[in-house]
Amino acid sequence: MLAVMGISGAEVILILAVLFVTIVVPAAVVAAIVLMLVKRSSTPVTPVTASAPAAAATVLPGPVQVQGRPLKCLVCGHDTFRTSAPTPGRGDVTYTCAQCGYLHWFMPT
Repeated sequence: MLAVMGISGAEVILILAVLFVTIVVPAAVVAAIVLMLVKRSSTPVTPVTASAPAAAATVLPGPVQVQGRPLKCLVCGHDTFRTSAPTPGRGDVTYTCAQCGYLHWFMPT
């Protein structure tokens, strides 16, 4: 039948190889990823308490201003933050929400 359609044996093999690569291989990759995630999720995770103060962090006494605007936590809307000493040579600033622990990280401009 394929000969009637003008398709040679080599072309049939090529078509089958393309179908294998586009259908079977991605399914195997997805299966491997799912298996990896299942194994990972069965590993116990130690919870982190967001309310615990970070080491060497200081609770700021007043509202934090970023480019002249008051900073509010993106997660809970709280306006009290802890800050850590900046990393030498980087110039970045971090503010951690004192309520929920969300980290707001600002790079130098």
